[in-house]
Amino acid sequence: DNEIVGPFRTVEECIDVALNPDICPEPIPRGDMELSLNSLRIHRGTFIKVLHPKDDPERLYTVFFPVRKAEEIGQQLSKIFLSHRECEKDGSKSNSFKGILLNKCEDEFNKKNIYDGWKEEKKSYE
Repeated sequence: DNEIVGPFRTVEECIDVALNPDICPEPIPRGDMELSLNSLRIHRGTFIKVLHPKDDPERLYTVFFPVRKAEEIGQQLSKIFLSHRECEKDGSKSNSFKGILLNKCEDEFNKKNIYDGWKEEKKSYE
């Protein structure tokens, strides 16, 4: 998150700002600020992340965006689970060695051929 909104004193203030664009202050650059996750929620179709500096948990910052733009922004969201157990099972499966290896192989397979440019350049020298 390159830009954050805040600081705020409460999580409720962060949520209010995320849901009411009229009262939202301008985002500020995050810079080198080291932030920890305070809470994360999806409320009325808005993904809201509340963060705090590691050295000052009383100051809160927020990052938010419409859920429909999550993929465009690069935020990966999981499916909706009906129970905690179902969620844990899916998490274990997704984070197993086999699952991670399979995903990495799939990503490599779906990549554009990285040698296309090199092949064209080689042809121009021949």
